[in-house]
Amino acid sequence: MNVEFALLESFLILAEVQHFGEAAGRLNISQPALSKQVKRLETRLGGLLIDRDTRHFALTPAGQVLLDSARSLVRQAELAERRVSLAFEGKAGSLRIGFGIANLSAGLGRLLRDFRVAFPEVRVELKDMSTPAQLKAL
Repeated sequence: MNVEFALLESFLILAEVQHFGEAAGRLNISQPALSKQVKRLETRLGGLLIDRDTRHFALTPAGQVLLDSARSLVRQAELAERRVSLAFEGKAGSLRIGFGIANLSAGLGRLLRDFRVAFPEVRVELKDMSTPAQLKAL
Protein backbone atom coordinates (compact mmCIF):
# COMPACT_ATOMS: atom_id res chain seq x y z
CA MET A 1 0.00 0.00 0.00
CA ASN A 2 1.42 3.34 -1.01
CA VAL A 3 -0.56 5.62 1.31
CA GLU A 4 0.88 8.61 3.13
CA PHE A 5 0.57 8.37 6.89
CA ALA A 6 -0.76 11.93 7.10
CA LEU A 7 -3.71 10.93 4.90
CA LEU A 8 -4.58 8.14 7.31
CA GLU A 9 -4.41 10.50 10.27
CA SER A 10 -6.71 12.96 8.50
CA PHE A 11 -9.12 10.15 7.66
CA LEU A 12 -9.14 9.01 11.30
CA ILE A 13 -10.01 12.47 12.58
CA LEU A 14 -12.73 12.86 9.95
CA ALA A 15 -14.21 9.47 10.84
CA GLU A 16 -14.09 10.37 14.54
CA VAL A 17 -15.89 13.73 14.28
CA GLN A 18 -17.99 12.78 11.22
CA HIS A 19 -17.98 16.33 9.88
CA PHE A 20 -15.67 17.77 7.22
CA GLY A 21 -15.67 21.30 8.66
CA GLU A 22 -14.93 20.21 12.22
CA ALA A 23 -12.25 17.75 11.09
CA ALA A 24 -10.61 20.42 8.93
CA GLY A 25 -10.56 22.74 11.95
CA ARG A 26 -8.90 20.11 14.12
CA LEU A 27 -6.33 19.50 11.39
CA ASN A 28 -5.74 23.24 10.90
CA ILE A 29 -6.49 22.99 7.19
CA SER A 30 -9.34 24.22 5.01
CA GLN A 31 -12.36 22.04 4.30
CA PRO A 32 -11.53 21.87 0.55
CA ALA A 33 -7.98 20.73 1.44
CA LEU A 34 -9.41 17.95 3.60
CA SER A 35 -11.79 16.93 0.81
CA LYS A 36 -8.81 16.73 -1.56
CA GLN A 37 -6.92 14.55 0.93
CA VAL A 38 -9.87 12.16 1.18
CA LYS A 39 -10.18 12.05 -2.61
CA ARG A 40 -6.44 11.33 -2.91
CA LEU A 41 -6.75 8.53 -0.36
CA GLU A 42 -9.75 7.08 -2.20
CA THR A 43 -7.87 7.27 -5.51
CA ARG A 44 -4.83 5.49 -4.06
CA LEU A 45 -6.98 2.78 -2.51
CA GLY A 46 -9.25 2.42 -5.52
CA GLY A 47 -12.72 3.16 -4.16
CA LEU A 48 -15.03 5.32 -2.09
CA LEU A 49 -14.48 5.50 1.67
CA ILE A 50 -17.29 7.91 2.51
CA ASP A 51 -20.90 7.67 1.33
CA ARG A 52 -21.57 11.04 -0.26
CA ASP A 53 -25.21 10.24 -1.14
CA THR A 54 -26.53 10.78 2.38
CA ARG A 55 -27.11 13.98 4.32
CA HIS A 56 -25.43 12.39 7.31
CA PHE A 57 -21.81 11.32 7.43
CA ALA A 58 -21.38 7.60 6.76
CA LEU A 59 -18.41 5.41 5.99
CA THR A 60 -18.71 2.86 3.22
CA PRO A 61 -17.90 -0.76 4.15
CA ALA A 62 -14.40 -0.18 2.73
CA GLY A 63 -14.14 3.00 4.80
CA GLN A 64 -14.97 1.03 7.94
CA VAL A 65 -12.28 -1.53 7.10
CA LEU A 66 -9.76 1.29 6.59
CA LEU A 67 -10.83 2.92 9.85
CA ASP A 68 -10.13 -0.24 11.84
CA SER A 69 -6.78 -0.79 10.12
CA ALA A 70 -5.73 2.86 10.33
CA ARG A 71 -6.45 2.97 14.07
CA SER A 72 -4.15 0.01 14.56
CA LEU A 73 -1.42 1.55 12.37
CA VAL A 74 -1.54 4.87 14.20
CA ARG A 75 -1.39 3.14 17.60
CA GLN A 76 1.64 1.15 16.42
CA ALA A 77 3.33 4.30 15.12
CA GLU A 78 2.70 6.12 18.41
CA LEU A 79 4.08 3.16 20.35
CA ALA A 80 7.16 3.03 18.13
CA GLU A 81 7.72 6.76 18.59
CA ARG A 82 7.41 6.38 22.37
CA ARG A 83 9.83 3.44 22.44
CA VAL A 84 12.39 5.27 20.31
CA SER A 85 12.12 8.32 22.55
CA LEU A 86 12.67 6.14 25.62
CA ALA A 87 15.63 4.46 23.93
CA PHE A 88 17.20 7.85 23.21
CA GLU A 89 16.82 8.63 26.92
CA GLY A 90 18.33 5.29 27.93
CA LYS A 91 15.00 4.15 29.37
CA ALA A 92 14.29 1.38 26.85
CA GLY A 93 16.22 -1.31 25.09
CA SER A 94 18.10 -4.13 26.72
CA LEU A 95 20.58 -4.50 29.55
CA ARG A 96 22.80 -7.55 29.75
CA ILE A 97 24.19 -8.42 33.16
CA GLY A 98 26.85 -11.02 33.77
CA PHE A 99 26.88 -12.09 37.40
CA GLY A 100 28.38 -14.64 39.71
CA ILE A 101 26.33 -16.63 42.17
CA ALA A 102 27.80 -14.54 45.01
CA ASN A 103 26.07 -11.45 43.59
CA LEU A 104 22.66 -12.97 44.36
CA SER A 105 23.34 -12.83 48.08
CA ALA A 106 24.69 -9.29 47.68
CA GLY A 107 21.23 -7.92 46.83
CA LEU A 108 21.18 -8.33 43.05
CA GLY A 109 17.58 -9.55 43.16
CA ARG A 110 16.38 -6.45 45.03
CA LEU A 111 18.30 -4.16 42.68
CA LEU A 112 16.76 -5.86 39.64
CA ARG A 113 13.23 -5.49 41.04
CA ASP A 114 13.81 -1.80 41.70
CA PHE A 115 15.32 -1.34 38.23
CA ARG A 116 12.36 -3.04 36.52
CA VAL A 117 9.92 -0.79 38.38
CA ALA A 118 11.87 2.32 37.37
CA PHE A 119 12.51 1.20 33.77
CA PRO A 120 9.73 -1.18 32.66
CA GLU A 121 10.62 -0.78 28.96
CA VAL A 122 14.17 -2.13 29.45
CA ARG A 123 14.59 -5.85 28.87
CA VAL A 124 17.06 -7.32 31.37
CA GLU A 125 19.10 -10.37 30.36
CA LEU A 126 20.99 -12.22 33.09
CA LYS A 127 23.86 -14.61 32.52
CA ASP A 128 25.64 -16.55 35.26
CA MET A 129 29.36 -16.07 34.59
CA SER A 130 32.60 -16.54 36.46
CA THR A 131 34.61 -13.41 37.24
CA PRO A 132 37.23 -14.15 34.52
CA ALA A 133 34.41 -14.72 31.99
CA GLN A 134 32.80 -11.41 33.02
CA LEU A 135 36.08 -9.55 32.50
CA LYS A 136 36.58 -11.20 29.12
CA ALA A 137 33.02 -10.28 28.06
CA LEU A 138 33.68 -6.62 28.77
